[in-house]
Amino acid sequence: MKQTFLTELLPEELQPPMALDAFIERMGISRAAAYAWRKKGILRTLPICGKQYVPAKEIVAFNRRMEAGEFAGQHHAPPRGGKDAKAAQPRKAS
Repeated sequence: MKQTFLTELLPEELQPPMALDAFIERMGISRAAAYAWRKKGILRTLPICGKQYVPAKEIVAFNRRMEAGEFAGQHHAPPRGGKDAKAAQPRKAS
């Protein structure tokens, strides 16, 4: 039987905010990504007693935006190793 928490039964406007650390762990994102998203305004948090919290409405909105592919993007890191990496390196002058 699936365990159901009381907060899952409450409407989103009555749910308590989630600590940013718990949000990071639950979403499987890095701390750096979460803080970059806060800085860009993608993720809204509230300071409560010196700790950052994510409101329940923001979590719901974030999940909807994520499922819609709003955060999808191209990976810009250069390839490592292989023939593509050798072709991208400048040749040394003799």
